[in-house]
Amino acid sequence: MKLLIKNKRLKEEIPYELFALFINTVMIIDLLRIIVGNVSALEIVRNGIYVFTAFYVIYHAISHKHLSVLMASGMGYAFLAAFSVLRNDGITEVVLSGSMIFLTRCLAAFYFAYYLPINECFFKKMKKYYVILFLYCFVYITTHTSGIYATDGSYMTFSYNILIMTLVCLLNCVEKPTPLGTLGVVVLLGIIVAYGARGPLICIAISLLLFLWYKFASFSVWKKIILFCFCIGGGSGLFLVRNTIIEILLKFNPSSRTLYLLKNFKLDNLSGRNTYYDLLSAEINKNWFLPHGIYSDRLILSGGGMSSNVDLSQYYAHNLPIEVMYQFGGFIGVLVLIFLLVKIIKSYIMVIKQNDHKLAIVYCAFFSGITTLFFSSSYLINERAWLVFGIVFSAGKVVNQKNIV
Repeated sequence: MKLLIKNKRLKEEIPYELFALFINTVMIIDLLRIIVGNVSALEIVRNGIYVFTAFYVIYHAISHKHLSVLMASGMGYAFLAAFSVLRNDGITEVVLSGSMIFLTRCLAAFYFAYYLPINECFFKKMKKYYVILFLYCFVYITTHTSGIYATDGSYMTFSYNILIMTLVCLLNCVEKPTPLGTLGVVVLLGIIVAYGARGPLICIAISLLLFLWYKFASFSVWKKIILFCFCIGGGSGLFLVRNTIIEILLKFNPSSRTLYLLKNFKLDNLSGRNTYYDLLSAEINKNWFLPHGIYSDRLILSGGGMSSNVDLSQYYAHNLPIEVMYQFGGFIGVLVLIFLLVKIIKSYIMVIKQNDHKLAIVYCAFFSGITTLFFSSSYLINERAWLVFGIVFSAGKVVNQKNIV
């Protein structure tokens, strides 16, 4: 009997084990890359993890009768990809390269977030990666001034790699503060500010505001007023001592671009993104009903000189509304964005009504994936964005717990 219970528990924990590994794969692989160098074997390991996860998702979908959603998503994507190939000359290689990422990462992320209920098992599996999280931070900040990490954009990769784990730690600390947890959060935030990019800071701020609003919703009027005043006072205090904090952090990393932008009030510097925005916006305004196809922004922004992965990681809209409106046409794009906005609002209201702090923590942590899309990355190749889509569409969904895990 005990053996049967143990086997059942193990079976229920497997998807959460893979889910936690899936979320932290980029962090693990980048840690290994810093330690052993940029060897091709690591690419094989990373892709192997994602392919294995994709096959497990298919197996899970078949065994739990969830295949229809997976197939509908895959077929919808295939239709859009085929349209784009037919619509645009010279885009086939980029579509194929992006499709491998979308099918093995984005769909898997959506499936996990959509079907797996957020519970204590999920948090237990995520806690296993706390040691790796801090080890990664330590290794990065002690080696980023040497080798390739001194000259490339690894500070962006680094800070986005630890973003979800940092948010889980931060929101857990807000929900139930402990001395050790608070210390860990302060260290992580300090590392992101000093060694990371500004994008993750914006993501953290928005996710924190969403979680605080969730917390405030259940408070009495007087408690809301008191906490609101406390937040205003705390924010004002930080603003007054910001230069002191920045100077302290600059001693750890004098070359930090993020600290320079913070110190000189230049966080709104678009770093050339406005050129992409202007070009794509002009194309949208030429004909609001003309769709160009998925990945087509890469074609026009690269001047027609497509080179597969380079264009996936460099030449793209850097803004979700512009990307969607260019690819689907202005009219259809606006409808898609309105639909997504309505789903997000409804899902957030449902999270507040459910009053489940575990779900709220994960919802707000995952929300960083969609925040990122407004100034960096693309919804077609960013699995973090599909974690958001999955949990947004799953919020309020009535499911049979037994039929999920």
